[in-house]
Amino acid sequence: MAGYFVPPNGDWNGDHRKSRELRAKAEAALLAAQELSNHATELQGCHLGTISLGINCGPDHRRVPNLIGEMWATCPGVGLTFVQGSSGRIAEDLVREVLDCGFLFGQGLATLIAHRLTTADLLVAAPKEWETTIKAASWEEVAGLPWIHSGGNCPFQLIIDGKFAERGLKPRKGVYADDDATRIDLLASGAGMAILQSADAMRAVDAGQAVIWPTELMDCDLSSAYLAGRKDDPLIKSMRIAVAREWEPVSDI
Repeated sequence: MAGYFVPPNGDWNGDHRKSRELRAKAEAALLAAQELSNHATELQGCHLGTISLGINCGPDHRRVPNLIGEMWATCPGVGLTFVQGSSGRIAEDLVREVLDCGFLFGQGLATLIAHRLTTADLLVAAPKEWETTIKAASWEEVAGLPWIHSGGNCPFQLIIDGKFAERGLKPRKGVYADDDATRIDLLASGAGMAILQSADAMRAVDAGQAVIWPTELMDCDLSSAYLAGRKDDPLIKSMRIAVAREWEPVSDI
């Protein structure tokens, strides 16, 4: 029929959805470009101080090298300080203004503005020598095994604890570690099971240190965040623009 276009796959809804997604991304890119233009005079070539940025996982996951380049292209006079920490600690330090901006997993705190960047897949890993034990283990069985727990309201820990709670279970307490590197080392040493980012878990598997417990898929949002009361701060604006240019944030939460 003249005047009508039929998608090759016949999926009107799918094509319409893709069109909306592409339009939203284009609008976000234009908004970031406009914001950069609006603040170019204010930021370009000015020494505004030093931005402290909280990071909570390997630099490759957040494209930190590219972010540094974007930051210095926007405002070459700004210094950058990176502080490693857990998501819970980063959120608290943002509220206390110990940090200016930060990357964190989960929902953060009500007083923060968070821009969701991506979603990280999570896997449950166990020491390599437990392979036979966990291959077909149930939730009840793995709850009775030692676990490497995370403190400080770790989003990953809250997710796995919630999965156990749905089944009326609590994982056995083993050892506590707040940072990913220590959890991976403890996992490799046979101290217990742990929930990790999939990339970290698979590196341990490839190194012959761990096996994956086959269970349901889990994930957690990664966001950039800053204190809501500082959204008009030139330092925060410059970092927000750099993050938007590098990441194209998915949404605000």
